[in-house]
Amino acid sequence: MLLDAANIKRRRDEYSFYGLTLPRALAAVFCLAVYSEAVSYGFPVFFPVALIFFIWFGLIRGRWTVPVNLGTIFLFGTLAYYVSGMLITGTVYSENKRDLENAIDIILVIPLLFSLDSREIDTFSLAVQKLNASVSAIVALGGIFKFNLTARGSAVNMLSYEDVPPPQGSSLVTDYNFFAFAMLIGVISSLFCFVRSSTIRGKVYYLMTFGVSAVSLALSGSRRGWVTEVIVLGILCCFMLLSVSCFVINLCRPCAHSRGYWRSLVSIVIVICLVGAFLVAYGLPLKDRGIEDQTDMLKERLVTLEEPTEAFAERSQRWEYSLQLLNGYSFRELLVGGGFDYLARFANRFQTDPDEDYPHNPVISAALYSGLLGAVWVTLFLFASGIAYWAHRRENMYFALLYGAGLFFALPSLHTLLSLKVVALLLVTPWLLKPAAPKTCFSRPC
Repeated sequence: MLLDAANIKRRRDEYSFYGLTLPRALAAVFCLAVYSEAVSYGFPVFFPVALIFFIWFGLIRGRWTVPVNLGTIFLFGTLAYYVSGMLITGTVYSENKRDLENAIDIILVIPLLFSLDSREIDTFSLAVQKLNASVSAIVALGGIFKFNLTARGSAVNMLSYEDVPPPQGSSLVTDYNFFAFAMLIGVISSLFCFVRSSTIRGKVYYLMTFGVSAVSLALSGSRRGWVTEVIVLGILCCFMLLSVSCFVINLCRPCAHSRGYWRSLVSIVIVICLVGAFLVAYGLPLKDRGIEDQTDMLKERLVTLEEPTEAFAERSQRWEYSLQLLNGYSFRELLVGGGFDYLARFANRFQTDPDEDYPHNPVISAALYSGLLGAVWVTLFLFASGIAYWAHRRENMYFALLYGAGLFFALPSLHTLLSLKVVALLLVTPWLLKPAAPKTCFSRPC
């Protein structure tokens, strides 16, 4: 056993990047894919980081592999259909450049990702959860601080660009939905880490990251964020009621509760006391800071949920227009697509700026640029990933939950499956999971 430990340490030191091992480096890349969409920083970060790791771990250390599985076949097939649509058009739009840049980023990561063995995959999963929980809390605090500044009437000019006003609420980007998606990932990650943590300090920390991310999610102004948060909190309340019921039933048998149960209970009490003290000290004066203007904006968006048809009108109108365009296609265009000229047509129809717009649904977009063949391929990709996650639900439920949340946010928003790096990564992740893994992601301490 000592020899095995020495070999593991030697291998870790040999393949590390300034002490950063490959699983943790890939976890940092995954986290960057999530929160690069939640913070507006205006310069590329993901590509340089992915390229450096690919050169070091892949080319220099030989930690790469060419994965041949259903997930990568579907991914490269999706890219092939995308390129075929560009060839039909003969014009490279801004949306095309962004999607192709994302595709290159993912291609750099996949050979490293699929070179991980079972032990490293477990390390990767745990590191992703901890990083997402911590980074989400940092971004969430920034969003809440920005919300407070806006409520006081201070201008947040650093978040505005090209005459576009800064985002409202706690969102740090103009797309409220994907800020909310990043916060939701932080909420889910914090819950997983809380359950897995074996110390009171760890449980208190992840309860705090959960609370901060949940508050920022609630203040983001995203209607999809509110719906998912209600679902998560509803499930959490059911578990808490069940836990309290079990506690009352076993009250006369204290031995029936494990140490982990008591640590969880103590940590919850500590966090409740801390939050109560904070609200007493700082919560009441908020009424004098102009917060009503911010909350009125949130209320206006919340009220729209009472009329789902009107709230979803912007999407449904684009989908109806997509059907009109498809009805005008020839048989050949219906089969193999008509390229990406619809981007300019959508912008002209809906008067959007910049001069490109799209159906906000990757399946419908695929039908427009690559025909029914491309739309069927993309649909099969989505279903195949979902089935693969279900098959590996015992190995890792964490990524399956992120995938489900990602679909809820992505299907009514994205142009293509390549438009958001984290979605593209989640589409191939189930084929990374190994069915022989002896432990689930809940089973190890933080």
